[in-house]
Amino acid sequence: MARQRSIHPEIWTSDAVGRLPLPARLLWIGIFSTADDEGRLKGSPEHLRATVFPHDRLSIPKIELWLALVEAEGMIRRYSVDGRQFIAVINFRRYQRPKYPTPSKLPAPPSEGTSASSW
Repeated sequence: MARQRSIHPEIWTSDAVGRLPLPARLLWIGIFSTADDEGRLKGSPEHLRATVFPHDRLSIPKIELWLALVEAEGMIRRYSVDGRQFIAVINFRRYQRPKYPTPSKLPAPPSEGTSASSW
């Protein structure tokens, strides 16, 4: 099912977002705009390249670098379950309020070490 996401106005003045290089900012917007209603999505760089940058010829190492930068700013949490990579958007429900939320079909991140940082 298609989802509509809003870009919260605070994104433009956020120090964390501002520290990211411009391509990583675009990746960040792509991450939360393609996440499910619980803020989860498949997290492999290959999947993100295909969903966020389908028209661009970007290398997997570039996507991996930008992912690491977004994670270092505390905006996402990357995790693996059964060898598959996933992403959980930190504070997703603070900035996104789905009208009719659907439970995630993706596994939840492990509970320990969850950050509560803000964008």
